[in-house]
Amino acid sequence: QAALRVSDEKYRTLVENLRVGIGVVDSEENVVFVNPSFAEICGYSMVQLFEMNLTQIVTANERAKINEESEKRRNGLSSDYETIITRSDGEERVIKVHATPIFGEDGNFEGTLASVEDITGYKRAENELRESERKYRVLFEKNSDAIFIYDPDTTNILDANEATSRMYGYEKDELLGMSCLNFSAEVDQSVSALKRVRDDGQVYVPLRYHQKKDGTIFNVEIRSFAITLDDKNVMFGVSKDITERQLAYREIESLAKFPRE
Repeated sequence: QAALRVSDEKYRTLVENLRVGIGVVDSEENVVFVNPSFAEICGYSMVQLFEMNLTQIVTANERAKINEESEKRRNGLSSDYETIITRSDGEERVIKVHATPIFGEDGNFEGTLASVEDITGYKRAENELRESERKYRVLFEKNSDAIFIYDPDTTNILDANEATSRMYGYEKDELLGMSCLNFSAEVDQSVSALKRVRDDGQVYVPLRYHQKKDGTIFNVEIRSFAITLDDKNVMFGVSKDITERQLAYREIESLAKFPRE
């Protein structure tokens, strides 16, 4: 029944054409539904996945985490987490998962509905940036996410890549010297996050409302961490537009919440 909800005609086009992977497992973690994006991320055909259990997809070291996450679902909790899967060709990939429980009309737990994104490239870039200052410039300019370097004391932007200009609508010369807090539509929360970067060296914010130069509000995921660049202590911010992901999440929540008509 859980899989049938996702397969209803009114949802089929949406789910099958999402760039975000969508999958459903039953109460025993057996795969009962995937969209093409999910299959592409895992490197298996959809037919192959229907014969698999979730524990066969994640790496051995991640199975305990999956069991913990499954218990949350049984208790009615949704969550976001990262895990590592092994593709059919043996390559390991890091994925970001948003999972929500599915309960039947009788109140019994039926399974989990989840969206997945392959964030391997993002994690690799993050690790390489930490390991080598010399590599940062190529990653900085080539990254499709907004990346900006800012002063930890003034919050003024010292450098920003082209993606930052595209995402927020500012020219490069407008960004330089501007406070990165101008991006935020939730300034108080952003100030608190900046304090955590100063205190802990890094921060991850799964959802923040940012605004473009023209005032448009949109959803972003933020990662920020302290680095030493040219012998100067600076903060490195990465902003990812997750508007499409949030739309997918809302569809997932509605699919899991309402019974099939």
